[in-house]
This record gives sequence, structure tokens and C-alpha cells, in this order.
Amino acid sequence: MDTSLLVSHLASFNEGTRIVRERASLQIDIFRSYTSARDTRNAIAALHQYGPNEPDLYILALAYFCSDPKIMAEAGDELLAVLKRIEDGKLLTPLQIVQALSGTGVAHLGVVKEFLAETIERERRDIENVRNVSSEGG
Repeated sequence: MDTSLLVSHLASFNEGTRIVRERASLQIDIFRSYTSARDTRNAIAALHQYGPNEPDLYILALAYFCSDPKIMAEAGDELLAVLKRIEDGKLLTPLQIVQALSGTGVAHLGVVKEFLAETIERERRDIENVRNVSSEGG
């Protein structure tokens, strides 16, 4: 594997590099190679392909999407999809997500505001459900 990876890299044969890494279960490396090259389209494709089996990719994708205004624009609705996967999988706390979004200065207020509004509403429903269950049981 090392030789194939080296030869593919030296020959700038990106597809060969990707195939070798894929066969070696190096999905995170594949994703990182696309983000290093600022290839958002292929990073998103890798995220869709490998994300369900590599949840950490969603955290990496969030950081990548928030790293540059151009990348965020290229990501489009993928940012919201990534936020949902992070939240559903409890990969980061809501506070960590807000810090990631606001820490770079790239995510505009609308994205942060929308995420916070959804989080607060969900928490409100959860509290209400707990109250209802408690009052019915006790």
C-alpha cells in the first residue's frame, strides 16, 4: 500500500491516491486531502460517502465550511445538513457548535441565529415533554 500511495502521490494521480486510501480505510485522509486542496465539491461527495461510517467527518466538515466565506458559499445547504448530523449524533454540544460557527467570523449571523432558534425550540419541547410525563406519572 505504501508504495502505491507514494507513486500515486508523486505522479499527482489523485484518483489513485484516493483509491489506495479508500482500500486502506483512510476515509478521513481522503476527506482531508480534498479540504487541503480546497476542493469543496469532492469534500462534500466524500462526506456523503464516508460520513455515515465516520461521524468525525461531520466535525471536520463544519470546521472546513466555516474556514472561508468562499468555501461556505460553495457548501451552501450542506452546512445545515452537517449541523443536523452533528446535533443528531450528539457529536458536539450546542455551545461547541455555536463556538465553531462564530469563532471564525465566516458564518453569518443568520446561520448562527437559525441554529440557535432550532436548538432552543427543541429544548423547549423536550422540557415540555418531560413535564407532561412527570405530571401523568405522579
